[in-house]
Amino acid sequence: MEAVKTRTMSVCGVQCNACEHYPDICLGCKALEGKPYWLQYVEDRNVCDIYECCKKSKKLKHCGHCHELPCILYEAQDPTKSEEDNQKDFLMQMKNLTEAQ
Repeated sequence: MEAVKTRTMSVCGVQCNACEHYPDICLGCKALEGKPYWLQYVEDRNVCDIYECCKKSKKLKHCGHCHELPCILYEAQDPTKSEEDNQKDFLMQMKNLTEAQ
């Protein structure tokens, strides 16, 4: 019998278990305290900006609890994806955050 994957949502609304890098390359922001694998490709960052704002500065469970959602931090785009795919990802994040408790 196959094990059931638990839905793991990051503070930004990404469903970690839907990511191709989870859990082999990345365990998700919650487990890694905002230090996902992709930070190695970003200059001058040792913690994700969204994680830093949400968890460390505002002490929120996730961005869905923030009255500023969506904020300027969500304007950053994945350069490996098309504008259309980035927009789809953003809309899914907003959906996940508004549905989360």
